[in-house]
Amino acid sequence: MTVDGLRNAVDEVEAQRVPVSADNPHGNAFRRARTRLSSESSAQRLADNSTGRVWHIVNPDVRNRYGNPVGYALYPEGPAGVAGRRVLVHPGQGHLRHPAPVGGPATTRRSATRPATSSTRTRR
Repeated sequence: MTVDGLRNAVDEVEAQRVPVSADNPHGNAFRRARTRLSSESSAQRLADNSTGRVWHIVNPDVRNRYGNPVGYALYPEGPAGVAGRRVLVHPGQGHLRHPAPVGGPATTRRSATRPATSSTRTRR
């Protein structure tokens, strides 16, 4: 998947509670926590609907009219807590139209430092 260019990134976004403080006296404030998935091994993620977890595929080099990176959001399907890896993000290969993961944990261990930026595939 490419978003307005070839240099894409994947961010995991979820709701995070703001601690009780003078600015949040009732403890009912939330913010978005954004985590950049920087390698294939760190990009094996579990769906967690209890935190509103989604993944944004963005191009950090191109901004929209609000100053945010252009991109798409992937929303998990099904109930939270289903066993196994639900999303695996891995680098794409230009000659493959629909890149898919090959191998299992051994493959991701070998590629722990490869950037996970080019393509995504959801697994059910």
